[in-house]
Amino acid sequence: MATPAPDKSRFIQDITIRNFKCFEELKIEGCGQFNLILGDNNVGKTSVLEALLVDENPYSTLDALGSVL
Repeated sequence: MATPAPDKSRFIQDITIRNFKCFEELKIEGCGQFNLILGDNNVGKTSVLEALLVDENPYSTLDALGSVL
């Protein structure tokens, strides 16, 4: 029996970050089930992850960042 395809409505498809840290406006479109964030030092890779954490639960962001960083 074949494994059913994942429900795409449960995944992030597009991201828009406005006025957060180094980003005036950043749009990331076409996210898939797995995504890789690559870039040179000091371009905002961690800031993208922080923005996702703030969106998920703004009150636990500092605790989560402390355990990740």
